[in-house]
Amino acid sequence: MLTAITDAFLSVLNPVSIGAILLGVPIGMVIGAIPGLGGTIGMAIFIPFTFTMPTAVAIPFLLAIYRSTTYGGSVSAILLRIPGTPEAAATLLDGYPLAKQGKAGKALGLMLYASMIGDVLSDLILIMLAVHIAKMAMKFGPAEYFALLVFSLSIIGTLTGKSIIKGMLAALFGLLLATIGMDPIIGVPRFAPLSIFELCKGLDFIALLVGLFGMSEVFIQADKEMAAFFGSTKIIEDSPNREDRRTSWTELKSQLVNIFRSGMIGTFIGAIPAAGGSIACWIARGVAERSSKHPEKFGTGSLEGLAAPEAANSAVHGANLIPLLTLGIPGNAPAAVIGAALMMKGIVPGPLMFQHHTDVIYSLYASLFIINAIIFTQAVSWFNRSARYFVSFPRGLIFPVVAIFCFLGTYLVNNSMFDVATMLIMGVFGYFLRKTGFPIPPLVMAFLLGGMTENRFRQALKISGGNLSIFFTSPLSLFFVVLTIIFLGTMTFREWKQRSKPTPKT
Repeated sequence: MLTAITDAFLSVLNPVSIGAILLGVPIGMVIGAIPGLGGTIGMAIFIPFTFTMPTAVAIPFLLAIYRSTTYGGSVSAILLRIPGTPEAAATLLDGYPLAKQGKAGKALGLMLYASMIGDVLSDLILIMLAVHIAKMAMKFGPAEYFALLVFSLSIIGTLTGKSIIKGMLAALFGLLLATIGMDPIIGVPRFAPLSIFELCKGLDFIALLVGLFGMSEVFIQADKEMAAFFGSTKIIEDSPNREDRRTSWTELKSQLVNIFRSGMIGTFIGAIPAAGGSIACWIARGVAERSSKHPEKFGTGSLEGLAAPEAANSAVHGANLIPLLTLGIPGNAPAAVIGAALMMKGIVPGPLMFQHHTDVIYSLYASLFIINAIIFTQAVSWFNRSARYFVSFPRGLIFPVVAIFCFLGTYLVNNSMFDVATMLIMGVFGYFLRKTGFPIPPLVMAFLLGGMTENRFRQALKISGGNLSIFFTSPLSLFFVVLTIIFLGTMTFREWKQRSKPTPKT
C-alpha cells in the first residue's frame, strides 16, 4: 500500500499535473468570488478542455477549480458581504463584521486555516473510512432525510438575532417562498400564475441569495450620505494594530475543537448524497453557537462563528466523493462532474473501481492533499492581498462594480432576465428587512431547506400509506427527532431564563 501511495504522489507531482493545478486554483478563486457562479459552473465551463488530458491531469485540474471556488466565495463574503457561493452565506455573518472592525486579515487567516483543516480532515476520513461512511449514508431514506432536515430547520432559532419573533417570521416567509412553483408530487402550479411561466419552476436560489445579501448591501451603502458614498470612505479600514491583521497561534489553538467538530459534521453531511455544504455550514454554526461560552457574540464578529461554517463546508469536499467512488452515486453536483470526467476516461465510479483502477483512486487521494497545499500557498502569497487591495478603494467605486457582478452572476446561472428581476426584487426586500431589524439568514436557510423537507415528508408518507409512525420507527430518524426536541427545548429554556432575569435599574 505504501508503494501505491508513493507512486500516486509521483504521478501527480509531474510538471503537467502541477501546472494544471496551479492554473485551476486561481481560476476557481476568481469564479468563486463572482456571485452565482460557483464550483459546478466553473467545472462545467472547463470540462471540455479535459477531453485530451490524461486522467492524472484532468481530475486534479477539475478538483482544483472546485475546491478553490469555495475559498473564493468565502473571501467575497468576508470583504464585501456577498457570498460568492451558497456555502459562504453562513461565513459572512461573522466574517464581514470582523472585516468592518479592521480585522479583515484575521478573518481571512482564520477562514483559510479552518478551511484547510476541514479539507484535510475529510480527505483523511475519505481514505480511511470511505466504504463504511457510504454504507451508513445509504441507510438514509425519505423519513431519515426529513428528520435531518427538520433538525437543520430547528437551528434557525440560533440565527434570529435579537428578536426570536422576527426571526421566525422571516423563516416562515422563506418556507412560503420555497412553495412557489410546481407541486413536486402532483405537478400543480402553486403561487405561479400561468401568465408568468418562469414562476412555474420556482424562484432561483442564487437570484434570491445574491439579491438578499449582495444587492441589499449595495442599497444600504447607497443609502448613506452621498458625500461619504462618493468620497474617500473605504468599505473596510485595516486596524493599525498588527494583531488585528493576523490570526495568532493562540487564536487558532482556541478554535481547534470547534474546527474539528465542525469538520466532522461537514464530513458526515457531505457523505449523504444531495445534502451538501449549504446544510453542513448552518448546522455546524448552530452547534458552535450552542456550545459557545459567549453565544451573544455570534453575528458581531465571533471567531467561533467564522471557523465553524468554514471547516464544515470545506470538509464536504472530500466527503461528497465517498458515495461517488464507493457506490457510483454523486454526493453533489460537482461530484457528478468529477464522475462524468472519469467516465469520459473509461472509468466507471463504483465498487469495481477499487479493484480495477486502484492507481486512479490513489492518484485522486494524492491530488487532494497537493491541491490543499497549493490553495494555501496562493491564498497567502497573493489572493488575500489582492482582494484586500480591491476593497481599499472608495465605496463609490467598489459598489457599482459589486452591482455589476450581482447582475452578471445572476444572469449567467440560467441566462434568464427573470432571475435578474428576482434578484432586484429580493435586493429591495432585503434592504427593508435589514432596515426594520428582520434577520435574513433564517429566510435564506428556510428557503433552501423548504423544498427538500416537503419532498422527503411526502415521500415518506407515500411509503407508509400516511402513517406518521415511519418517522419514529427508524433508529436514524428517531435519533434526529430526539435531537431536534432536545435542541429546541434547550433553546427555549435559555430564552426563558434570559427573559426572566431582572432588568438592571438605571
